[in-house]
Amino acid sequence: MTSKAPSPTLPESECSLQVGGARITPGMRDVPLEVEHPGGGYSRRVARIISVTGRDVVLSHRGYLHQDTLCRLIVPLDGEAEHITLTGRVAGCRHQSRDMHQTVVHLDLDGSAHIDHSTEPSQLVGQVLIIGDQELILRILRHHLGSTGLKLRTATNINQVTDHLHDQAVDLVICDDQLTHCGNVDLLAAVRAAGHTGPILALVGAGRSVPPSIPGSVTSLVKPFERDELFRALETAMAPSSPKVADPIKSTLTHQPGSKALLDWYVPQVKQILRSLEQAIEQNDIKAATWLCKGILETGACFGYPCLSDAARALHQHLTASSGPVPRQLLETLNGLCGRLC
Repeated sequence: MTSKAPSPTLPESECSLQVGGARITPGMRDVPLEVEHPGGGYSRRVARIISVTGRDVVLSHRGYLHQDTLCRLIVPLDGEAEHITLTGRVAGCRHQSRDMHQTVVHLDLDGSAHIDHSTEPSQLVGQVLIIGDQELILRILRHHLGSTGLKLRTATNINQVTDHLHDQAVDLVICDDQLTHCGNVDLLAAVRAAGHTGPILALVGAGRSVPPSIPGSVTSLVKPFERDELFRALETAMAPSSPKVADPIKSTLTHQPGSKALLDWYVPQVKQILRSLEQAIEQNDIKAATWLCKGILETGACFGYPCLSDAARALHQHLTASSGPVPRQLLETLNGLCGRLC
């Protein structure tokens, strides 16, 4: 008969631990805890500090940790936008309630601590619109972004997206591709059609990607993501963009017999249609503009330019769904594409 191993005895002291400029005290919440995987790499969770006794720190967190597992505790420095990373190993773990556990981590303070000088999220500023209706994703984003200089707003459906973007311009839109009744492509097109010409951070599922035809700056972040991955993606999305030389757009019909003569006729025609479309918009002739835009939408893919159809679709959606002024970005995107057709 085998006996069950006794649960570890957890220290109950209310002391604190000072390491460099960082202080670990009981009651600290949402402390990042990185746990090493047997095959390499780390996963991150958040923990609450229960007690501190010498080098032993008792944490409350989700999930069980095995004896001797390597961990890294990331603690903010007092009054500074930096963190100190402390390495240790699990000295014991016991069940607390449901999926919550209490773990004793024995810290190695003989040289494992180092200061992280990476860019702090608090340096990010601006207006951000978060689009999504999955409560878990929204909660994660609010948790990570709530302590930054970003001002957050949330939209859970297309109507709210349009209302928010018409009411006030934002510096960044974060889109979750799992918005109910709206695929990622339609959602991004609706964001552009509503007048947002700035950067977009698209949260996409594994194996999904953002179509290159979506105009403007779009950065992808694959779910699920870690906190560091989120902030790296934010820095990329919100970084000032440098001008790029656009590549020519070749028709998918190029290798078909007679395609050259066909395209030599079509490219000047679609450019003329676009000029007429701009004139109709300037004259506020929405009926004519909608008809011309539909012509570009329907012929683009037929002549081997699906990106042209996608851009025209975003403009067409705005013309048919909104009475407001046409965002200049939508016309500039069409003009840019037409200038690259070959």
